[in-house]
Amino acid sequence: MRLIVNIALSALMLVAAACGNKNAAVTETTVTQPKMTELPVPQVPDSLTDPADRAAYAVVHFWDAMDFADPAMAADSALVEQSFSNFIALLPYAPDADRRNAVAVLLDRASEASADAYSLLMSTAEHYLWAPESPFFSEELYLPFVDYIIARGGDDAATGEYRRDVIMKNRPGSPAPDFSATGRDGAKVRLSDHGRLTPTLLMFYEPDCDRCHEAIDILAADTALADAVADGRLRFVAVYVGDNVGEWRTHAAGLPEWWRVAIDSDMTIDSRALYDIRATPSFYLLDPDDKILLKDAPLQQIMNIRF
Repeated sequence: MRLIVNIALSALMLVAAACGNKNAAVTETTVTQPKMTELPVPQVPDSLTDPADRAAYAVVHFWDAMDFADPAMAADSALVEQSFSNFIALLPYAPDADRRNAVAVLLDRASEASADAYSLLMSTAEHYLWAPESPFFSEELYLPFVDYIIARGGDDAATGEYRRDVIMKNRPGSPAPDFSATGRDGAKVRLSDHGRLTPTLLMFYEPDCDRCHEAIDILAADTALADAVADGRLRFVAVYVGDNVGEWRTHAAGLPEWWRVAIDSDMTIDSRALYDIRATPSFYLLDPDDKILLKDAPLQQIMNIRF
């Protein structure tokens, strides 16, 4: 708004100066608009009062200001990425059907404009929502993009089918596959062996993984998490899916006493593909009946939960 006011004042000053001196030379002044860094959030009509309806309108019309036919604008990766991060922040608030519609509308517009615009959007979605190391990682939000790829057909359809299979595996609401592993004391640790009174935080990790070390340090220092385990409000199970028993024993000895630590040295979890573990550490949150609540959740999401 300030920019518009300043431009208007400048224009008025030029008109006043010209009127004051009829012999003054008329000079053209070009006002350079600042480069757009993100798309404006759509103005939702006041007639929409239900929060879900307002969110649905916002996501469906989010990209209205984007001119995919403008090569410079459509190729502006900084603009696309910032706008995309704002877009996916709104998506969870809209009903599933409206999320899918919003993604379809976006990708239709981009693909109709140019192959490059479509490619940039799809690579941005992959980077933000599909890469496990992304702080925005979300298979559920990525699913409409995958379904669009499959419906579109072509060379990318096989990739879309594979990724859809991965997303549907261990999906929240499905039963957590049971397994047994060997604990620090040599006894068997079975996932289902508990009183069904508390949720379970399951971490798959590796002793020689830098990201695992960082996560372990954060979790070990979390007194609230330790209290939840001590009070019986949570069970924490850390499993190494690997067969380097010596390395595991050395590393496991330094892990907190209140963790249930185990090794799947027979590689049963991996060979039977019981869990989708695309990168370690991988966190699963299970309800007291061992139904999956969170799949392959980022550490930050786990740390924000108060058990």
